[in-house]
Amino acid sequence: RHGDALVHGLVNVLPRATRVPGIVTVHDLSFVRTPEALPRAKRAYLDALCGKSVARARHVIAVSGQTAADVMAHYQVPASRISVIHNGVGAEFTPKPADAADSMRPVRPERYLLYVGTLEPRKNLPLLVS
Repeated sequence: RHGDALVHGLVNVLPRATRVPGIVTVHDLSFVRTPEALPRAKRAYLDALCGKSVARARHVIAVSGQTAADVMAHYQVPASRISVIHNGVGAEFTPKPADAADSMRPVRPERYLLYVGTLEPRKNLPLLVS
């Protein structure tokens, strides 16, 4: 109705209530690879949602070769329907010269640790902190 030509599911899932063709980006199948990290009901839910989205998608983007292999094996998706496109990083995140980086730092680096990610047992944050 809005003239949409394509919908892109950015995190393993396509919207269910659309007739617009779609592509889906799959970041990982951690719910399959590390089943002990999630309750059975959550794993089944994620597997069903991702599986239906992958089946409906005209094309699948995997963020790594391992994810592409997992999708092909677990959901029987042919390689011709999958492209590997690694996550990108904006130019503003490129390394700065040491003196410039030091002047931008409001805190002393040896006293802080920045973790950007989900708080899940499979991430093994105690190992990161130790």
